[in-house]
Amino acid sequence: MKYFDRRVYTLNCNWKVYVDNYLDGGYHVPHAHKGLSSVIEYTKYTIENFERACLAIQPAFLGRQVRIGRRRHAPGRAFYLWIYPNFM
Repeated sequence: MKYFDRRVYTLNCNWKVYVDNYLDGGYHVPHAHKGLSSVIEYTKYTIENFERACLAIQPAFLGRQVRIGRRRHAPGRAFYLWIYPNFM
C-alpha cells in the first residue's frame, strides 16, 4: 500500500448518526446527492461486518476519470473502514 491522503474533519453531531450515513447501503445517494449519484454505482455498495468493525466498499466513477471539486479522480472503489466505537 502507498500513502495517498489524509483528511481531518471536526463534526458537531452525534457520531452514531454520522456513521450510519455510510452504512445505509447508499440508499440515500440518488435522493440527497444528485451529482454524486451520477458518478458512482451506488447499487453495488457492499458492507462487510466484523466483530468490532465494518468495511463499506463503493464502486466509483463508472470506469472514467472525473473531476470532483478541484481534484481529479480515477476509476476505482472507495473504502470506508469503521472501527468501533468511532474511528474511520
